[in-house]
Amino acid sequence: MDSLIADIHLAEATHKQDPTNDNFQKLTALRIELRSLLTAKAYRSTQLTRSTFYAHGNKSGKLLARALKAKRQRSFIDKISDDT
Repeated sequence: MDSLIADIHLAEATHKQDPTNDNFQKLTALRIELRSLLTAKAYRSTQLTRSTFYAHGNKSGKLLARALKAKRQRSFIDKISDDT
C-alpha cells in the first residue's frame, strides 16, 4: 500500500507539471485502486470485530473488562470546579 501511495504522489506531481487527460486518467485509476484496498481493509477489520464480539457474546472476560474500563474512564470526573 505504501508503494501505491508513493505512486499516487508521483502521479499527482506529474499531473501538476503536465495536466493532460492521460495523466489524469492514470491518477484517477491509482486513486480508485487505493480506495478499493482501503475499503477491503476496513471491511475485514469490521468483520473481525463483529466476529470477536459475537464469539465473546455476553460473557465476562478481558473484552468486557476493557470495554468497562474505557467507559469508566470516559465518565470519570477528576475535578469538580467551583465557580463561586
